[in-house]
Amino acid sequence: MINPSQIITFYQTFDGKKWEKFNSEKVASPAYARIQGKAALVAHFQNSSLMNEDKRCRPILFNTDGPNAGDQVPKLTGRTWNQLLQPCGGKQDHC
Repeated sequence: MINPSQIITFYQTFDGKKWEKFNSEKVASPAYARIQGKAALVAHFQNSSLMNEDKRCRPILFNTDGPNAGDQVPKLTGRTWNQLLQPCGGKQDHC
């Protein structure tokens, strides 16, 4: 979700919804995140001890625009982190 106007619809759609597809008793309860925005999340986790944990526990990122939109960002290197911290992923001509 990129447009803030979608928040109300998102909340109404998912609040209280069970995860029936996964045979779970869990119920969704959307809430605002303490950290807002992709760049802020990348900056937060860049030096986190979580990055030293099992690969399955680490955060994953997805491309949000361009021809690779929706694809997972490959292995996060220092260069990849730096590109993600820049506006438009380091592609200034797209801003």
